[in-house]
Amino acid sequence: MNPVFTSAIRTILMMHICLICMFRLCHAQHTIDTSRIIKKRFISMCATTGVAYTAAMIGLGTVWYKGEPKTRFHFFNDNDQWLQMDKYGHMATAFQESKTAISLLGWSGVSRKKSIIYGSLAGFLFQAPIEIFDGFSPSYGASYGDFLANAAGGGLAFAQYMLWDESRLNVKISFHRTPFARQRPKVLGGSLAEEFFKDYNGQTYWLSANMKSFMPKKNKIPAWLNISLGYGAENMIYARTAQNFDSTGLQAYRQWYVSLDVDFERIPVKNKFLKILLSVANTFKIPFPAVEFNRHGIVFRHLYF
Repeated sequence: MNPVFTSAIRTILMMHICLICMFRLCHAQHTIDTSRIIKKRFISMCATTGVAYTAAMIGLGTVWYKGEPKTRFHFFNDNDQWLQMDKYGHMATAFQESKTAISLLGWSGVSRKKSIIYGSLAGFLFQAPIEIFDGFSPSYGASYGDFLANAAGGGLAFAQYMLWDESRLNVKISFHRTPFARQRPKVLGGSLAEEFFKDYNGQTYWLSANMKSFMPKKNKIPAWLNISLGYGAENMIYARTAQNFDSTGLQAYRQWYVSLDVDFERIPVKNKFLKILLSVANTFKIPFPAVEFNRHGIVFRHLYF
């Protein structure tokens, strides 16, 4: 992968994490039930996110096209790449951005319904410029699959807040290092930070469900205990399965997991700083034993990251 694109992708992902953390910092102490706009909060929210996001997009656009010609806007079908791991990444990011945007709008005094509607659109809109940049790139192109994944992430947040006024299902990520990155470091990462974003072999995406919230009100299940279903993939050096096998002899395969998790936002704590940390931490699944299902059979992971 061209170093320019590597830098751009890393910039995008870091920007997304910064936005998520910023949203979480703002909304950690508040609910979405306010009925009138609090001008100072609303203006502060718009100014901070607007300036940061605009600057990031301008910088990204400059880096993205540095040394490369522009083409007409076009689409590119990448739905068969990386066993769709990148699509799960888009969905997870859009979900987290939408969820936190809903809470941040409510914290600013926007009505419940408008917070849910506009906040749910945030995840899709925040990621749309990435597809636009891709669309003008001669090496890539805008992806229908990415657009759909972005919409799915925002849609999941929208459905939950409309139904339950809370998030009972969280989309989380976990990561562990793999030996595959060393075989193609320019694509899969040459450092721990790069591998976290680029090595799909080490990423797992989880749908983490809060058990207590789905049970009758009088139950003794801890409010913070979740059950998680995970999806991952392995043996991927190249994006497409056929090329991967022809070039390396490795057969890429999918992995499904069942594990337990913690909903950090449901842990009852009074310290404000600790609440902020727990809110940000809820983006990630905790390391825990897991049962893996793949084409080779069933594997028990004593401590899965």
